[in-house]
Amino acid sequence: MTIPRHNEIRVEALTCLLDGEARKLKELVRPLALIFQLSEEELEHMYDSGNGPVFLVCRCTRGGAVQ
Repeated sequence: MTIPRHNEIRVEALTCLLDGEARKLKELVRPLALIFQLSEEELEHMYDSGNGPVFLVCRCTRGGAVQ
């Protein structure tokens, strides 16, 4: 599977936050990776610039729901 775009994970990410508990971004990565059946390679895929993993940096933080 390819790394999902922000709009593709929004509902799933918000579902993970429904209990109202504060979460750190890294606490959502694994549950979302399981939902989207991402491989370890996809989770670790880095931006060409070296600014971090694509899934962690780009896909989960847009929109301000998770800091």
